[in-house]
Amino acid sequence: MSETALKGSLASSPPPSPPPTFPRLGSQPKSTAKQYNAALALASTADSSVNDLYKITWGQ
Repeated sequence: MSETALKGSLASSPPPSPPPTFPRLGSQPKSTAKQYNAALALASTADSSVNDLYKITWGQ
């Protein structure tokens, strides 16, 4: 098969659509919030590297 024919056959078939992501997340936000709170509790307040952490608000 020539390179041109190969490129044409690949271009004509659409890629499969990925599975939906949100249903697979499940309780991910709660788990992330727990990890964030645990890391923040362990961080030293004198450590300037935590001063720029974003504030995350859940469920509002």
